[in-house]
Amino acid sequence: MIREISTTGRTLITGGTTRVRPTPSWFSIFGGRTPTVFLKPSPVEENGSWIYRFSYKHTYKDKPSDVRFYGLPKGKKIEISVLRPDGVRVLLYRGGPAISSNMSLNINMRAGVVSSLSKAFNLSVSEYVLVSSAKLLFSRDSSLEPLKGEYIFEVRLSEKANPSVEILGTCYGLLGTDSYGRDMWVGFVKGMNNTLYLAFFTTAIIVVLGVLVGMVSGYVGGILGELATFILEVLMALPMLPILVVLVWLFSTQGYGRKVEIDPPLLFMFLVALLTFGKLAKTIRLIVIKEKANEYVKAAVSMGGRVRFGF
Repeated sequence: MIREISTTGRTLITGGTTRVRPTPSWFSIFGGRTPTVFLKPSPVEENGSWIYRFSYKHTYKDKPSDVRFYGLPKGKKIEISVLRPDGVRVLLYRGGPAISSNMSLNINMRAGVVSSLSKAFNLSVSEYVLVSSAKLLFSRDSSLEPLKGEYIFEVRLSEKANPSVEILGTCYGLLGTDSYGRDMWVGFVKGMNNTLYLAFFTTAIIVVLGVLVGMVSGYVGGILGELATFILEVLMALPMLPILVVLVWLFSTQGYGRKVEIDPPLLFMFLVALLTFGKLAKTIRLIVIKEKANEYVKAAVSMGGRVRFGF
């Protein structure tokens, strides 16, 4: 069964094969990983047919995990082939009408790859049955070592279209992808909106509570000041990370598309601020106490100033 998923502007094709979770693209610096790239076509009209050629030069230590074809016309006959660097042409797909505008090498074209390369490599069924079509296509010979060089993918259509090809590597994007193939960086940037909203208003509440409680505990003194000081010491001694994890679990719900939502957000922000304002309040308290002990304050009191400290 094949189904299409639209995620962050990229259309992925999933089916019975194992989902691929590419690592971040910068990881290829250390391991020679194959990056995910999109290929631009070179169209040519020939005998009433349109031929779109996509050139891909493979120079990496591992192999692409899949090849995706997008923008294919539905209901029309399609022929897809590839010319390998060793001169072997592999017919990937021939048939029609196409039932989908997107096709995958691993899902839709395994028969063509196995038929061509198993004979060329003299492979038995037991040797290629667990090898994906992409791994087999980019292999040098029966050793299944990567074949480096230029691969030319050719898409032959009966009418003009706008096809594109994606070489799905083993690394993609700044932060990689999740198990559904979604770009983690795109999700991170999109989630920054809510994160900044929570951070800004939580910080505002922390500042207000910290200044008020710190001034009261430092200025009033007495029983009220000692009680405020005790509460601040308790808040500073609490383990914040476990408590915040529990709060997120209590206030969060998983909505459509596995989206985590905090409800109600105002109460959540207030509780987070209530647990984290202790350090700021204690700093304000120390500042107030220091100001009370300054010489100009004592001079004002000695001259009859009406300042009550609560000592």
